[in-house]
Amino acid sequence: MPVAPHNIHGLVGTFMTLHLMASIPNALILEYSVEDIPWRKDIFKCDLKIKNGYIYVPEENGLGIDFNEKIATQHPYKSITMINEMFE
Repeated sequence: MPVAPHNIHGLVGTFMTLHLMASIPNALILEYSVEDIPWRKDIFKCDLKIKNGYIYVPEENGLGIDFNEKIATQHPYKSITMINEMFE
């Protein structure tokens, strides 16, 4: 049975799901959010490598991302979802 994860929870979730899909034989497609935040490149020192409709698994250690916690703490979590925005 094909697996098609629905991931809309940011870059860490996308990289985690990408690794999962690379490890299973029935991976079909990865849905991910293309919405972005202006400070993403300050927090994460990585980028998705996309070519001809394929996302390539990073070759770096771990998930393949470097996380800058100091910058991240300058942008505290706000509960904003598409559902909340539709009804506000």
